[in-house]
Amino acid sequence: MPQPRLDDVIKAETQALYSVETRVSDAFLVLSGLADDRDLARLLQIVRRQSQGHVEVLEGLCADRNWTADERPSRTMQSMWEEARTMIGASHPDPVLDAMIVAEAQRVGHLKIAGYGTVAALAKRMGYHEAAETFARLLREEREADGRLSGIAETRVNARAASLSLSHQTRL
Repeated sequence: MPQPRLDDVIKAETQALYSVETRVSDAFLVLSGLADDRDLARLLQIVRRQSQGHVEVLEGLCADRNWTADERPSRTMQSMWEEARTMIGASHPDPVLDAMIVAEAQRVGHLKIAGYGTVAALAKRMGYHEAAETFARLLREEREADGRLSGIAETRVNARAASLSLSHQTRL
């Protein structure tokens, strides 16, 4: 079996990111429909559109290198989505559900941040400057989305969920 080259790693990581981005778009559509907080629902729609744009960028990067934009299922993403569906599928008051939605959205976002950071560094090391810059841009966009999710969580969603939980706790 031939030794994998760094190009093979970049290809595999790019294809994995493509798989994640295609599935995130569908998942965030579902999550935005479940969100009670209007700003959270809007942000999830924005992040969904961002993921759709990332799919197009990744398709272009693959085409430039004669790779297929492989939609093979990401086992990590499948596992995360199953876990999210189980947690979110249980009956929760709206504020608690919103906190769970933020947690799941950030979990997926952090997976993408790790992926884009890795592939940007590898592409840069290999001298693929244009690809490295593209991956770095996608990384910045993911970090920005993560920051916006944190802002919504810290300013409203978590406070509402905690308030509801604390008021329920005192009644027990």
